[in-house]
Amino acid sequence: MPNTWIMGLELSPMDRMRSGVKTGEFRLDKEKWRGIEPGDRIEFQRIGEHETVLESLLVDVLEVVRRPNFQELFDYVYANSWGEEGRSPKEHCMSLERRYSKKDRRKHPGVVGFRIKLAPLPRGTV
Repeated sequence: MPNTWIMGLELSPMDRMRSGVKTGEFRLDKEKWRGIEPGDRIEFQRIGEHETVLESLLVDVLEVVRRPNFQELFDYVYANSWGEEGRSPKEHCMSLERRYSKKDRRKHPGVVGFRIKLAPLPRGTV
């Protein structure tokens, strides 16, 4: 039985996932993500004030890739045609390195990428 994992996500990347432009999610390889496997699902949640879930998006995990740094991860991701349309591997790498502090990157030395696709809606859902 596949697992469903919960991850927070901001509005802009959630919209890009929903539209099919963003087909991967990339994080520091923290312990809490180590059990995610192909076939699992991730429920991305946009959180508002007072920890209220404003919206969520369910995706299927197709592939999990771990590398020592973002540069090596994006070399693999873009060579295998997934990630995000309209961004170069270098741009993507630089934006994530800015997002995570050097302290966080030292504490969690590896990185992980999840190739994803939108999960099908349950029957009877519009």
